[in-house]
Amino acid sequence: MRVRWLRVAALEAQEARQFYEGRLDGLGARFTGELRATLRRIQDLPLAWPEVDTTVRRALVNRFPYLVHYAVEQDAVIIVGVYHAKRRPIAWRSRLR
Repeated sequence: MRVRWLRVAALEAQEARQFYEGRLDGLGARFTGELRATLRRIQDLPLAWPEVDTTVRRALVNRFPYLVHYAVEQDAVIIVGVYHAKRRPIAWRSRLR
């Protein structure tokens, strides 16, 4: 199953990487590595994480307080959002239109 990113979700992931890299040299790369590992797990078992709606699921990134919201289609996983777990929930419904 392939992974497709909404542009806004890709920007969120990039901003998170930059934030962590600004905190400690190399921490941004570790965040990206954990995010990629999360995406591989989602690809392998896309229905394993809890639904937040009938079309969207949520997975936690290991070692970092970030969540990945994603939708499952027949042949792809669509990354809808990547955001800090303590941040106000994203308006992902509007992103799927």
